[in-house]
Amino acid sequence: MAATPLPLSLEDINAYLKQKPLQIDPEEFEAAIFALDDADRAEWVRKSGEKH
Repeated sequence: MAATPLPLSLEDINAYLKQKPLQIDPEEFEAAIFALDDADRAEWVRKSGEKH
């Protein structure tokens, strides 16, 4: 059984933001990061399903 990647949390994002200041609205940044994370995990599931 393969391990699945966990979704990012707000704590993960906040830890990043403490080191990198934002140039855009924080809510837009969070929405974009969560959308990219969801897409990446969906792609991982799709690819892992093809192998079995």
